[in-house]
Amino acid sequence: MVSQMLTLFDLQLDEDLGLMQKGQTVESLTLAVMSHLGKVLDDHKPDYIMVQGDTTSAFVSGLLAYYSHIPVLHLEAGLRSGDMTKPWPEEANRRLLAVLGSQHFAPTQLDADNLAKENIPSGSVHVVGNTVVDALRYMQNKISKDDDLHNQLKEKFSFLEEGEPFILVTGHRRESHGGGHAAVFKVLKKIANECQIKIVFPVHLNPLVKDLADEILSDCPQVFLLDPVDYIEMQYLLKSCYFVITDSGGIQEEAPTYGKPLLVTREVTERMAGVLNGSALLVGTDAKKLFDHAKKLIVDKEYYISMAQSGNPYGDGLAAQRVCEIISDLDQSRRNKTEEVVNE
Repeated sequence: MVSQMLTLFDLQLDEDLGLMQKGQTVESLTLAVMSHLGKVLDDHKPDYIMVQGDTTSAFVSGLLAYYSHIPVLHLEAGLRSGDMTKPWPEEANRRLLAVLGSQHFAPTQLDADNLAKENIPSGSVHVVGNTVVDALRYMQNKISKDDDLHNQLKEKFSFLEEGEPFILVTGHRRESHGGGHAAVFKVLKKIANECQIKIVFPVHLNPLVKDLADEILSDCPQVFLLDPVDYIEMQYLLKSCYFVITDSGGIQEEAPTYGKPLLVTREVTERMAGVLNGSALLVGTDAKKLFDHAKKLIVDKEYYISMAQSGNPYGDGLAAQRVCEIISDLDQSRRNKTEEVVNE
C-alpha cells in the first residue's frame, strides 16, 4: 500500500525500516520501530522529526525523538474522540504525541481547542487544515488532465453504469471486529435488497474483516466485494458514489470535498468537525439507525442535499504550504539563536 502512494506522488524513500510482519501485534510493532528507527536517527542526526496522525509508528518515533532531544513536529494534531478505547490505540497515541511534540499542526480550530484544554502552549499550535485535502485536490487535478487514466478507472469499474447511484463502503476498525462488523454487514445486505441500490465495498485484507464480509455479503448480487483499491481508485469511487458508509478517519475528511454525505459506523469519532457541520452522522453499529438513515438519504432529496452541501471543514488544500512556511520560520529562528550564541 505504501508503494502505491509513493508511485502516485513521485516520492523516493531514503530509508525503509521494513517493519511490517504478518500477524504482528501493537507491542511487537512498538519494539520494531524502537530498534530500527534508533539507528536511522544516529546515522542522519535530523534537526526535526515530523510525525503524522495517530499510528503506533508516529507515537514511537515521537518518543525516540524526545529521548534524542530532537524537536517533534506533529502533523494532524489535536484530534480527540474523548474515549481511550475508541479508536484504540490511536487515541492514546495522539494524546501522548501532544505531550512529546514541540510544534502542533492542527487541521481545525476545534482540534486546536482540544490542545488548549490539555495546556499545550498556544504559541506552538498552528491551525493549518489537513494535508489529506491537499492530496485529494492534487489527485483530482491529475485525473482530470489525464484522459487515459480516467478511461482506465472507468473500465476497471465498468460494472457501475454512468450516473447510476451506488453506496461506497469501507470498514476496518479494530473496535468493531466481530459483532460490530457483523451487524453493519447484515444491514448493508438489507439496504441493497430493499432499496435496490448497488453497494461497492473494497474489503480490508484483515481476515477478521474479509472472512466475515464474504460470509454475509458474497451471495448478494447488489453488493460488489472488491480487493483493496489504491488511492487514485478510491478517489474515483468517492467522486462517483451517492454517499458513503465508513469507519475510516481519512475518508471522513475526503468525502465532504466531493459533497458526499457520510454515515460513520463508529460510536465516537476524533473528527467531530464534520459531524458538527452536518456533513457526517455518527450511526455506530446500530442496525436500525444505520438502515433508517441510509434509506432516508436514498429517498429524501432534501435530507440528502442538507448533508451534501455542508462543505468540508478540514481544509482548503493549502495545509502543506502553511506547514512549510512555519517550519521555515522555525528554522530561521533556530539559526539566528545559534549565531547569537556563537557571537557571544
